[in-house]
Amino acid sequence: MINNFFNALSSFKNRGGFHIFFSTIFSKITAFIVSFVIVRLISKNDYGVFSYAFSFIVILLPFSGFGLNYSFLRFGVLKTTAEEKWSLFIEMLIRGLFYSIFFFIVISIISIFMPFSITGAKTIIILLSLQIITTFPYEIFNSYLRVLKLNNKFAFSTIIFSLVYLFSNLAGTYLWGLKGLITAKIISPFIATVLLVPGIKDWFKFSFSFKKSDFEYEKYGLFVGFGSIANQLLYSLDTIMLGYFIVQPDIIAEYRVATIIPFSLMFIPIVFMQTDFVFISENYKNASYLRKYFQKISCLMFFTSSILFLFFTFFSKDILTLLFGKQYAGSSSLFNIFLIGLIGAFSFRIPLGNILAAVGLSKQNAIVAYIMLGLDIIFNFFLINRFGAKGAAMASSLVMWLSGFFSFIIFKNYLNKIKINQKNTI
Repeated sequence: MINNFFNALSSFKNRGGFHIFFSTIFSKITAFIVSFVIVRLISKNDYGVFSYAFSFIVILLPFSGFGLNYSFLRFGVLKTTAEEKWSLFIEMLIRGLFYSIFFFIVISIISIFMPFSITGAKTIIILLSLQIITTFPYEIFNSYLRVLKLNNKFAFSTIIFSLVYLFSNLAGTYLWGLKGLITAKIISPFIATVLLVPGIKDWFKFSFSFKKSDFEYEKYGLFVGFGSIANQLLYSLDTIMLGYFIVQPDIIAEYRVATIIPFSLMFIPIVFMQTDFVFISENYKNASYLRKYFQKISCLMFFTSSILFLFFTFFSKDILTLLFGKQYAGSSSLFNIFLIGLIGAFSFRIPLGNILAAVGLSKQNAIVAYIMLGLDIIFNFFLINRFGAKGAAMASSLVMWLSGFFSFIIFKNYLNKIKINQKNTI
């Protein structure tokens, strides 16, 4: 395990991973500061209503642009020349913007006629759904940087967005409260994209052309999008169901505060996978590479998450009181439950989910996500009725472990198929 730990770090460094790692740390620190300040600047009731509404939007954001930013990341790697990559990028950008606008209109119409249990949530949901349009250009821009393996520029892009996100959210919330917070969430991705566009002016030397679409890219993006929606639902469904069974914004606020640190820590395995996604895609038929990569990353993440679990469990109440105030000290028991799920997410769920996507198994990822979603609904229904907010936390942690288990089975089957195909070709 020790050798795997150091080999993984060495390999990560050689691929420029530390640029992304430190920029992502900066991103998560700024996001945490925003969460910390927002909790203190707006009332507990307003934070509960906002959290409930935002839970719906977080579910839908991965589907902005019909998931074409994911398609570009997958198929852009397979293009051989810079001009081909650029042409595909422009095509996906224009198509994705069209889909995003259409998706926003559909969500707004549905929201108008849909009843929500929390008063004031409907208007916030409609406004925040504008993020579907403003987020897509920024996401596909970053996918382009990753396809070109420009880890330094990708890290710079992350820092720019983090700074824009930090200042717009803090200024907006301080000056205009909840309205300012909503506005900042909408405009942050757009401002970051505008600031980054001058840095790609040299790329415009390439021409581009639209090819007749057989919807191959949309199909892949659709599966990844639906899979991502299901994955986001696994993080947000508990809040939505709490709002249904326990119509008390204060309890929802306490629950969401308990998730801030565990969910923020998810960046650690994600940054490794972001760095290595292109390399995994290039080795999608290399069973030995994939097996060794998973072994190294899984050992590294298990070791890391175990240390985090021990530290935060021991100091949970003190940390929550210090950061969010005495009114949230009761969130410590929920916080500890989420830390158990953190180990499963670090070691299996996040690494394997990204590996399956990188080798083209987005459909299987989506299937696992929806199976887990069904189980999550069942778990939440029974556990919330029995244990309240603790039951919702138990359901989320259990699903984090189960989804990793199912993904591992699919991964093993994929490796076996590669070996069989290699034997047949000899």
